[in-house]
Parts: sequence; C-alpha cells; structure tokens
Amino acid sequence: MCTVCGCGQDEHAHHGHEHGHDHDHGGHGHHHVHGADGAIDFGGGIAGVHLPGMSQERIIRVERDILEKNDAFASANRARFAAEGILALNLVSSPGSGKTTLLVRAIGDLASRHKIAVIEGDQQT
Repeated sequence: MCTVCGCGQDEHAHHGHEHGHDHDHGGHGHHHVHGADGAIDFGGGIAGVHLPGMSQERIIRVERDILEKNDAFASANRARFAAEGILALNLVSSPGSGKTTLLVRAIGDLASRHKIAVIEGDQQT
C-alpha cells in the first residue's frame, strides 16, 4: 500500500495517478521533489516517505532510534547464543525464494543429531 495516499500501489512503484498537493503545510516542513514531468514525488525526500505532520529529519530520527534499539537486542541475543554454544541462522530473502523449503530440509536432515528450534519473524506482518 502506498504510504502517501493509501492506494493499493506499492509505495516504491511508479503510480499511475496524480497525488494532489491540496493540504496545508502548517509549518511541518516536509519536502517534495518535483520530477521532470512536473509531478510531485511525495517519497522523494531524504527519508524516502512522506508522513503528514513529520519532517523528513524527524522520520529519519525515529527510524534510527528503532534501528539502534534493534541493534542492542541483536547484540544481546548474539552474546547469549555464543555463551550457550548455540548456532543461530537468520534466513532472509524475497517471498517465494525457498527459505521454508531450505528450513524444512535442514530440520529433516539434522533433527536426529541436534536440538532445533525455529523463531519466525515476518517483516510484513
């Protein structure tokens, strides 16, 4: 879904319709990029998205804060896994690329020799 207008288009896909510029800026200092065709690209600022009421800098600050917190959790997890001799693998790839097939095969091949656990963390949901 487009985070700009709510249409069904992927936010990174080229939209087949115009996004109007009929809102009041209200001092929130957002940035619009105008393309060569004169169209307004609401996702063209440094943050890559447009959120009414949030400046590009604020969006980036929020995202960095979230990523820093994730890094801290990941560091703690890696330390715990290392202390307990746990091999942890992170399978990340596009939908339909074979992650589940690989996982099912690996579990089948290794389950008789090793303890295995799966933690699912779907980025989309």
